[in-house]
Amino acid sequence: MSYRSPSDRRQSGTLDPAECAKIDSLILDARNEADIAKRRLLFLEAIQHARKSRARGLEMEALAQAILFNIGGGYSKELLRLFWPLFADLDKTALLFECHIKRHWFLWAAEKILYFAVDYPEVPLLELHRAIASLIASTEAAGGYERRASLRLQLHHSLRLGWIEKAHPLMKALEAAEPEKTLKPHPELLPKEHDSKGGGMPTDFGCNAYANQIRVIYHCANNDARSAWRCARYLVEGRSACELALCGLAPREALAALLEPLLDAGMHQEADAAHKRGLSMVLNTQEAVGWLGHHLRHMVRTGATSQAYSLLEPLLVSGGESGTAQSATPFHRFHFVRGALAVLEARKERSIASEHLRKEAVELAQKFDARSGGDGFMRQLKRNLMKP
Repeated sequence: MSYRSPSDRRQSGTLDPAECAKIDSLILDARNEADIAKRRLLFLEAIQHARKSRARGLEMEALAQAILFNIGGGYSKELLRLFWPLFADLDKTALLFECHIKRHWFLWAAEKILYFAVDYPEVPLLELHRAIASLIASTEAAGGYERRASLRLQLHHSLRLGWIEKAHPLMKALEAAEPEKTLKPHPELLPKEHDSKGGGMPTDFGCNAYANQIRVIYHCANNDARSAWRCARYLVEGRSACELALCGLAPREALAALLEPLLDAGMHQEADAAHKRGLSMVLNTQEAVGWLGHHLRHMVRTGATSQAYSLLEPLLVSGGESGTAQSATPFHRFHFVRGALAVLEARKERSIASEHLRKEAVELAQKFDARSGGDGFMRQLKRNLMKP
């Protein structure tokens, strides 16, 4: 798979009404297409047609909607393959729409695609940094919700890459822009929509569940279980964010990340609560299979290896592969494999499947560490008592 950015940089041009109507029709057809594969291709056709016509605004609108209307389909790998070369080539001028609605669409879409991009070690750091820099340049001056969302995304990337030291100043800046005390739960966390002139755009860029999740992940990475638990109080109550896959994953990831730090800190009751709340959220869900790995490891540590194996066994087929788990991002696959290995090793199993998984885990860890320039993923494997 290639994520190489294209070299041509087309600028905005004059578009006649017929051409505009054709692109709009393609976008509408894509939005209404039920088949996910056909939907992606229609969006790509609209993007390519707009680019060929030098219609920068329509190109960005089609790209944004392509991301947003595909983000919940479990095809993040395909989404990146099709759209990352276009997205990674953008500079800050692409975000300066005259129409606020188009700008809002694109910024929201940018957050989503950048959230998933870091989960693929084949996406180079240079391209990640350049894409995030474009987003930062566009949101820095705006402040408000755009500034907060940009900080959350930068923090997310630092934590995914294992750059804890870099995460500290970002967390400090986020706390200044979005104090934890202001993140109070409320009955409905779904982003509100304008009834008429807003074009159906959400009024908030980001959500409380994600704001709390990123704090939970940060404190877990710093082995501060008590602070992580404090920030997770809204999520443990079962409050969700929105129906998009990204936000729907917020409580799942946070609850899964809590398990190991809570047990290490002796907070067994809290760990049990997080496990009970989170396990049902990640079962039979390919977007969350990595977090299932955390729950499997938790079950092994708490003496529930048999129950963990009953969850794992249906996912394993010949060679240790799983249809659901194989369709996950490499980051999720890594954490799923960690959990699977913990279960198999607790059962003293030495099979072709376990050896296949062991080899895969080491290869994934090496790829992620090679990109980040550290050894964080290999150290996580060693916590599984492996000898890579």
